[in-house]
Amino acid sequence: MPIRYFLFSILFLPVPLFAQEPITIHRGCSFDGEETESEYYTFDASNEASKIVQRILDGAGALSYRSFVIKESNVKNALATEDRGQRIVLYSTAFLEKFKGDAKTQWAAYTVLAHEIGHHLNNHNFAETSATKRKTMELEADKFAGAVCRTLGAKLDEVLAGIESMPLAGETATHPPKSARVAAVANGWKKQDEILRGAQPAETNTRPAAPATQPETHQPDVQPGGSRSDPPAVTPAQRVLGSWETAETLDGMSYIIRYTFFANGQSEIKERDPASTNWLATTYGSWRLNADNVLRETFSDGGQGSGQIEWIDNDNFLITILDNGIPMYNGVKRHYKRVK
Repeated sequence: MPIRYFLFSILFLPVPLFAQEPITIHRGCSFDGEETESEYYTFDASNEASKIVQRILDGAGALSYRSFVIKESNVKNALATEDRGQRIVLYSTAFLEKFKGDAKTQWAAYTVLAHEIGHHLNNHNFAETSATKRKTMELEADKFAGAVCRTLGAKLDEVLAGIESMPLAGETATHPPKSARVAAVANGWKKQDEILRGAQPAETNTRPAAPATQPETHQPDVQPGGSRSDPPAVTPAQRVLGSWETAETLDGMSYIIRYTFFANGQSEIKERDPASTNWLATTYGSWRLNADNVLRETFSDGGQGSGQIEWIDNDNFLITILDNGIPMYNGVKRHYKRVK
């Protein structure tokens, strides 16, 4: 293997519920409107739904979220709830299939399931009775859905296609109007897009210039009718965000390795044959890159690695492996090029 892989499946470890087991819902948050029944039947989630949930948790960096359950059910659309301390998401297959068809994009299903997962990851109180707080909870879940879909690579129009195509019930005692929900999804997507691109908020205030005898301690401000002479300072961690690829040959076998660094501190490593477009293996972990340009990683099984980054330009860097647990790799250099 050209790099150290730690294959794992801890992101989605469902706690067993028996097939066709009835569940009584006392409180919860549905995607649209309130559920009128109190008892539902649950079934094992489909492979598709399980994979979508795992990808959402990947994007959210929810590595320790092991007590999460996803179940198909006879709910109206989708529902986040708790049962005896167990966090659960119930979804209707019929609803998701129609939703995807109406929106003409797979991201419709991601938006719905991410919304419900967002309730759990935001630790929302399903017993909340305040209408204002309930609506705020829904908008927070919508923002989360937009943000995580952007992390996973969805375009804004793809994320909005689902919610815009859905005949939402409108403003209720628990849910905001459709326009507010569309805006919340877009807001979450945009903010995450800025993070992933390393964008800096523009400064609108002006400050007097520092005396000539003193060095500038900040970037020049935008003056009316003018522009910055230099780009905003970008930290090494912001600079490395995104996907990078390198080619590796070991024992006569060639590989393409793709590293993706997410703004939430998570990383994804893929490997494939240069003659194929199919990725053969995927590894996940967490990362940090400090001002010394030393990349430090922790993998899913607890293994760790480090490497020294030397920037060639904004789209290329060399990394020297310092320690990844395999002595033969120590000192090995790799050239990574940004994937655009």
